[in-house]
Amino acid sequence: MSSGYSDFVRRLHDDRAFRHEFAANPAKMLKAAGLDPSLMDLPDQIDADALDRHIAARANKPAPDGTEMAQLSAQALWEKFNFIRLKDLFGTGPAGAAIGVIYGTTATTSTTVALNVQGALANPEVEIARLGTLRTLSQLSAGALRFSVRGPDGRKVADLNTDLMRAFLAKAR
Repeated sequence: MSSGYSDFVRRLHDDRAFRHEFAANPAKMLKAAGLDPSLMDLPDQIDADALDRHIAARANKPAPDGTEMAQLSAQALWEKFNFIRLKDLFGTGPAGAAIGVIYGTTATTSTTVALNVQGALANPEVEIARLGTLRTLSQLSAGALRFSVRGPDGRKVADLNTDLMRAFLAKAR
């Protein structure tokens, strides 16, 4: 099974010219690959030669822990770990997940392509799609939205309107 982000990372590893174009303009290359760069907290600069060296060595830098990841700028996160964080689109603090583009045997999380994922992400494709959907939904009027709540025991309540959801969140501990 193959997917957009996995294909993009695989191409970064396989195609030096593509990698250098990505280093020169990450947002442009992500967009050309059908990925939404506005969902990612991209570094300002990527050193193409350093990226070549890391990929050639399959040098897997140690993944950042959540606290350190939250404190680093996008540029520092890239330079220190070769990770790209998802953007904080809703003002809740730095996104709880980042995706690595350097992979090796210690970071295998998929049988199709090895991606080093740190934080809340279980699957980068799912989380990128979820963030895009949330951004789209956030642009609708509050009255048009409906919410569901599921407890840790599996009980679920669906089709709550905005006012009922706000009241519920105010009561939740």
